[in-house]
Amino acid sequence: MFEEIIRHIQKATQTFVFFLFLFLFLSFCSLQKSCLEQHTKKKNTEHMPLESLPPFAIIVGAITAIGGIQYAAHVLPMGKPKAVGLDNFDRLLERRDQRIRERSGLQK
Repeated sequence: MFEEIIRHIQKATQTFVFFLFLFLFLSFCSLQKSCLEQHTKKKNTEHMPLESLPPFAIIVGAITAIGGIQYAAHVLPMGKPKAVGLDNFDRLLERRDQRIRERSGLQK
């Protein structure tokens, strides 16, 4: 059940990233056109570096949020980070540890 939830979250995250980049690309194209029109009319470009900070902050924040959501999707169901590279021996050890905990009455 948790694997399905994680897969749905990962697909939603990938879709979100795709549409984010699509939106940014289209915004950039329209911004370039409007900027070219504005800068041909007036040559005052001293505020240009400051105007680029809010979009940059939005992009960095969105990418950071995507990573945080993905990390939370892996940590919340299990209570620990996702185990990577488990082979059959590691799974057998986990089952053995679980049986030992159940017999001794300890919770995970």
